Amino acid sequence: MFPLIILDSSFIVSLFLQEDENHDKANQTMALNAKEDMVLPDLILFETLTVLAGKRGQAFAKETYSDMMANQRIQLRYLDEDEKYEILEVFFNAPKKISFEDAAVIYLTKKTESAALSFDKELLKQSWAMRKNGDGSERKEN
Repeated sequence: MFPLIILDSSFIVSLFLQEDENHDKANQTMALNAKEDMVLPDLILFETLTVLAGKRGQAFAKETYSDMMANQRIQLRYLDEDEKYEILEVFFNAPKKISFEDAAVIYLTKKTESAALSFDKELLKQSWAMRKNGDGSERKEN
C-alpha cells in the first residue's frame, strides 16, 4: 500500500465520462481504493476541467468539480513555486516526451512515495522509474 494516491487527469476524465473506453476500469479502480487518501494536484484539476469542458461543456466541468471537491478522500494540493521549479527539472529531464502536468504527477509520486492513478502508460512508466532509480532514468541490467 502507498500512503497516498496521486490522481491524473486521464483517470479522472475516464471516471466521469461514461462513454470513455476506460470508464468501467476507472470505476473498478476507485472501488478498490475506496479507503485510500487521494491527492489532486492543482495543475491536474485545471487540465481535467479543461478537457471535460471541451468534451461536455462548462456545466459538466463545473458539476464534476463540485463532485470532486465534495469527496472527503480527495485532497486538493496547490503546488508552491519551489515545487514548480522541481517539476520543471522532471519535465526537462524526462527520457521521453511528457506534459508539464504529467511531470507534476511523476514528481509528486516520488516526493510522497505514492502511486499514481492514471491511464497514461508513459506517465506510469516514468513514475515507476523515478521512484525506483530516483532520477527517472531507466535502469539497465548487465
